[in-house]
Amino acid sequence: MWGLILKYLAFLLIGIAIGIYGFADYGQRDAADIEKSAPARAQAQEREIPRVIEELPSDSGKRYLEIIREQEEEIASLKAEVTRMKALAEKTVTNDSQNGSVQTMSVEEMASNVQNLLRDQFKNRVLTMPDEQMENFKQSFYDEPYSGWGMEYQDRILDFFGTTNTDGQYHLQSIECKTKACRLEVNTENESGWREFYFSMTHQDWYDTFTLQEKSDYPGTIIYYLMRDEDDDG
Repeated sequence: MWGLILKYLAFLLIGIAIGIYGFADYGQRDAADIEKSAPARAQAQEREIPRVIEELPSDSGKRYLEIIREQEEEIASLKAEVTRMKALAEKTVTNDSQNGSVQTMSVEEMASNVQNLLRDQFKNRVLTMPDEQMENFKQSFYDEPYSGWGMEYQDRILDFFGTTNTDGQYHLQSIECKTKACRLEVNTENESGWREFYFSMTHQDWYDTFTLQEKSDYPGTIIYYLMRDEDDDG
């Protein structure tokens, strides 16, 4: 199950990686074009925003604030990804101009690079899967043994909650870490605030997993599985 999920996402990003490499020779020129066109796009977006706001009901202030928070998170993530991809393209252009030859890379190196890109891309995303696959995943989690990694990761999560969740908005109902994943169940009435809280946790130096969400039948109950990289033997 772990391998299938990672391979599916890896193949998805291989196309992105190849596209970046092929685009590298034009990276500097395209970056200038993007900068020139950015003000026009920004103005267009500014003109569109009022129309969206006008469509919101007058009593939807709280929901509107949640939409703003969600969009701010998405914009920050996309900006970081654009900056990273531009830096990668510029670095590739520089290396190619200096070396003046095609670079050789093994399949293992390619897989490793894609794996790292995959982890960075999705570590602050919450993923979902069809119910049947989710049931199979849950069963595999229950069958797992406990491990040293699980104990250490659980302590880090508990420490983060203890030092960051000072106002007690997010009640940690249960946490269980095994060999390849941690199951986290949280109760809260502030789900938009929870997304910001969890986003902050995904940016800690020790955080090296990505998140799968289980559907909950109870409002305000959030169930996450923090999935360990199966190739990480540390």
